[in-house]
This record gives sequence, structure tokens and C-alpha cells, in this order.
Amino acid sequence: MLFEEFSLREGSGGAGEFRGGFGINYAIKLRRGEARVSMVMDHGRTGPQGVLGRQDGGVNTVAVSQGGKTYRPPHLSKDQDIEIGVGDVVRVSTPGGGGFGDPAKRKPEAIARDVARGYYSEAEAREKFGDAARRRNEAGANEDRRLARGAGGGCRRAAQLKQPRRRPRPSRPSGTPCAAPTIRSSSICRASPSTS
Repeated sequence: MLFEEFSLREGSGGAGEFRGGFGINYAIKLRRGEARVSMVMDHGRTGPQGVLGRQDGGVNTVAVSQGGKTYRPPHLSKDQDIEIGVGDVVRVSTPGGGGFGDPAKRKPEAIARDVARGYYSEAEAREKFGDAARRRNEAGANEDRRLARGAGGGCRRAAQLKQPRRRPRPSRPSGTPCAAPTIRSSSICRASPSTS
């Protein structure tokens, strides 16, 4: 089996003064042999509910790609004994969490941050957060200025990869993980100011 994708499901969090968390996308491909797939998941028809004037989160989706055709379970997120073969891919998008509180009360700075990080597109932010999203443009420009000042007027280096020192390693038992390089952030800034 091969994981072809494992990523954040942007846009799946329900709008609210405090938005819902995001689900994930994953895709698993069978590389050899045969297998059977069974799933018992919730929220195939409706997403997790939000509270107090909020939006529900995104729904769960499942798709099985088999020989150029796509199978979607009749119960949307529940099925059993689906036969798959070499090259078939099972794709799942888990639900996002429901939002909390009135989306129009979300802080423009928080919306600007969500858009800058790619959690919502500009259009999704306007649709989900209304007037708060319109105020976000000004907040985004202020955030760009703040980040530029904090980085000394520009980004010299956003992150530095620190390589471990080369020295002889003692022998280790098979299967023991190697030490991975660490990333140290010297400053956080955008490569270019927002154009929106």
C-alpha cells in the first residue's frame, strides 16, 4: 500500500466567531495483490454541527477509483467488502468541525491569517464570514506591514535548516530511526505582500 496523499482539508471548518477545525484528505493506493475495503464513518450527509449562530463543518466523502471508474458508497461514508486490485485508490476526506458563534463577529485578523495560510480562498472567506471578511483586507495589509517591520524591513531568511554535525555514529539496531534535521525559524514573513 502507498499513501499518495495526506493533507489538511482546507475549507472544511465551519464558519463562526471561532471557526471549526479542518478535516484531512488521504488517498491510499494498492500496489500489489488484492484487498477488501470496509468503512464505517459518520457525517456523510451532514457535517458536524456548529453552535450559537454558526455553520456546520464539511461532510465526510469517500471515493474508490477502480480502472478509470469512481465508486461512491450508497450510504456515502459507510460500506463493506469493496474489492480492490493493483492500482486502485481509496480517497477519503474527513469532516471539518462546526464553528462556534456568529461568523460576522470573527476578528478580521483571524480571517486574514486563515486566508494567508490557505485555509480558505478569498471567495470562501467572503461567503462564510460576510462583513468580517470584507474588513479582513485592511487587517491583511496591517499584518503585512507588521511582519515587514519585525523582519527588519524585509525577509532575509524565513527558515534555516540546521544540519546535524557530521561525526561517527555508533552502530544502532536495525529499524531504529535516524536523527532528522531540525528546522529553526529565524523570522516569519511573507515573500510578497497580499494583493487582495
